[in-house]
Amino acid sequence: MMAGFFVHNTSELLALLCAAGIAACVFRWRTATRRDFLLAFGIFLVGSLIREVVVYRYGIDSWPPDALTWSALGRLVQIVGAAMFVRASLKHACGEWGWALVFAVAAVVAAII
Repeated sequence: MMAGFFVHNTSELLALLCAAGIAACVFRWRTATRRDFLLAFGIFLVGSLIREVVVYRYGIDSWPPDALTWSALGRLVQIVGAAMFVRASLKHACGEWGWALVFAVAAVVAAII
């Protein structure tokens, strides 16, 4: 009971923080100097929000297939946001090959593990 309560409350907190971060990205868009960072962060937060809504809705019990689908979709959106952030961070130092190399190495290591 205690673990379920903790998971429920922390997912609610994280979802609300993600929503606040997305709103901040929207409001800061016009005045942002590095829109690529802001866009990457906003996309990552959208993926996190999707995943936390699933956790909030289904808790720590076994999830039905549609919950797993939404969770996987949220994870893919997070991967896109993270890749965009790495690209924005490395493109001035390494060009276009740097972020692609980091992404490829991460994908290979994840597949091996």
